[in-house]
Amino acid sequence: MGVQVDVEYNENANGAFYAGEYVSGKVVITLDKPKVFNDITLQIVGASKTKWSKGLGLQFRGKEEYFDTMVFLARPTEEDQFTLEVGTHYFDFECEIPENCPTSFESKHGRIRYTLKVVISRPGKPNQTQKSAFTVLNVLDLNTFTPSVLESFSKEKSAKPQQGFGPGISLKVDITHTGFIPGENIPVTLTLDNPTDLNVDKLKMTLNLLATYKSAVPEEAERKKILHINSSKISAVGKKCKRIFSEHIKIPATPPTCLYLSNIIKIEYELDIVATIANFRGLFGVKVPLIVGIVPLHRYGRNIPSIRLTNNTKDTNRYSLDSVGFYPMNIDDRFDGITEEGEEGEEELPPYVPDTCDQVDVAVKPSSSFLNGVLRNRHKDDFTPKYPIFHLPLDFPNDSFKDKQCK
Repeated sequence: MGVQVDVEYNENANGAFYAGEYVSGKVVITLDKPKVFNDITLQIVGASKTKWSKGLGLQFRGKEEYFDTMVFLARPTEEDQFTLEVGTHYFDFECEIPENCPTSFESKHGRIRYTLKVVISRPGKPNQTQKSAFTVLNVLDLNTFTPSVLESFSKEKSAKPQQGFGPGISLKVDITHTGFIPGENIPVTLTLDNPTDLNVDKLKMTLNLLATYKSAVPEEAERKKILHINSSKISAVGKKCKRIFSEHIKIPATPPTCLYLSNIIKIEYELDIVATIANFRGLFGVKVPLIVGIVPLHRYGRNIPSIRLTNNTKDTNRYSLDSVGFYPMNIDDRFDGITEEGEEGEEELPPYVPDTCDQVDVAVKPSSSFLNGVLRNRHKDDFTPKYPIFHLPLDFPNDSFKDKQCK
């Protein structure tokens, strides 16, 4: 068996901590026979990396470190070496996570990751290392954005798919507010007026995570990607017809908005409502910028669960994960899979590439039990962060369409 190494967190089976908390636990070393050691250390690191390719093998990279702490778990007091006997040995550790650390995030072109690395040094042998990752959550309080996230959003856009001087198709989107938390439903009112002789084959709402990656090597550069994290299809609208839809789309388990905490990875959100018109090659739609947080809005007296204080911190202003319905990671329950746009399993649509992005990166298909998971990366050293999610009732009607005026 040699030297078996495990890490156990104190009263935190999920391995998820808020920035500003103390990550603490035990390194467990099990031996099947006595062994001599030089020392046993634990390195705790928070860092972000970006990487992408362009052209003929040109690679862009970025790196940023948030903290790097070394802890001696065991070392000799007087002699150069020490011996551990047969059995299981426990070594306590504790390290404060700086408050300005961004939330854990994993994607194809960049990641924000926090790791524990146990290094065992033995005389005459190469160092034995074991590395594991844990989740860090930065507390983004939606109430710090008020009143902007409390304000309603309304926008109308029109298109003229037919030649001539007749009226075009108009799409209006209304949302009561723009700040949400995972588990919350976004209430959306859509008004589509189609006075033309063409059918609107489909309306589709897509919740997008907009990731911006920055590099420093070989030069400062930037790459933007769209990750689809949830979507909803809406009924078609026939020619010379007007319909008003009352719809909703749920925020799945996902990292909060991150605009300033990382210098090389930025996370934003938008709701994209797109109309597909028959015999018309183009698409038109409306984009709604959103803020996704962890601490919910205290608005209108809604029955939103509060976040109680945790005892895993020396700061009395921290929050508890368990009180908001924190779920262990279960990737099979979260996604049916991640595929590139246009691969088997994804419906291929006409190209719709926003000006702000060079291409659509990945498409994520949530399953019926999507609350239990998060985005997954494709690196060889695969790690999936864990995010808290609220359980909120659907407190508005879900009419497929509540108004219908067709000629």
